[in-house]
Amino acid sequence: MNKLERTVLSIHIEKTGGTSLGEYYSQLFGAKGVYVYKPSTNDLVPYSPMHQVTASEFGNKIRKRFAGTPLYAFIHKFTRDYLNYVNHISIQNIPNMHLVIHGHFPANKFDGLVDKPFYTVILRDPLERMKSHYNHWKLAKGKVDQRLQLSDESVQTFEDFAFHAMLKNWQSSYLVGKPIDQFDLVGVSTALENFTQEFVYRLGITGTTQRVKSLNETPIYLKKETDDLIFNQSFLPKFMKFHADDYDNYQKAKEATLKYTTRS
Repeated sequence: MNKLERTVLSIHIEKTGGTSLGEYYSQLFGAKGVYVYKPSTNDLVPYSPMHQVTASEFGNKIRKRFAGTPLYAFIHKFTRDYLNYVNHISIQNIPNMHLVIHGHFPANKFDGLVDKPFYTVILRDPLERMKSHYNHWKLAKGKVDQRLQLSDESVQTFEDFAFHAMLKNWQSSYLVGKPIDQFDLVGVSTALENFTQEFVYRLGITGTTQRVKSLNETPIYLKKETDDLIFNQSFLPKFMKFHADDYDNYQKAKEATLKYTTRS
C-alpha cells in the first residue's frame, strides 16, 4: 500500500462525491490508513467493512432497488447503528501516523491536533448539490449522520430545504472563512478523476493505477422529481443571492481545478 508523508484532512461536504473519494482513499492506502469523522459523536471510526459495502457496486444496487421504501430508511439506520459499535477514537488521540481523515467536518476541526496537514475539499454547483442533498435527506427520512439535523416538521418542500436558514451557504460553512487558495488541493465534483490525479501528484505517490468510481448516486426517479420542479422566474436569482458565498467559492474552485487540469 502507498504511504503518506502528511496526514490528509479530506473535508466531505454532503453530496459532492465524498463516498466515491472515501472508497478511493481506502483502495489507495488500505482501510487501516483511512479514518472517518462522525459528526454525531465528534470522533473518528476506522474505515470499516460497512463503509466498503456502502461504497460498493452492491451497495449502489441496493440503494437504487429500495430507494423510496421503508426498507431504505431501515438499511440507512442499520448502517449508522453498526458504526456506533465499532472502535471510536477521540479526535484528541489521533493515531501517531500519517493517514487520511475523511468526513463531514469544518476546516478548523483539527486545528492544533494534526501537524502540517494536507487539506482537501470538493465543491459542487450549489443548486445541483442542494437538490441532491434534499433527495438524500428525504430518502433517509432525515436520519443522517451529518453536521445538521433537520426535522420533517421544519421541511415540507424542496424550497423549504433550499432556503432554510441553517443551510444558507452550506458549502462555505465548511470552509469557516478559510480562503480557497489556502487549501492544499481543491476540486469540483464534476472532475473527480482530475482531482485524484492531482492528489497523487502533489503527494508524490507514483505507480498507482487506482481510479475513482462514481458511487452513491441519486436514484433517477428522484432526479426527475427535482429536475421537473417548476420554479417561478424569481427562484434562481433568489437562490443565488441567498447562497452567494457558495457560488463565489464554487467559481474559485472551478478556476483552481482548471489550472491543474490544463497543466502540460
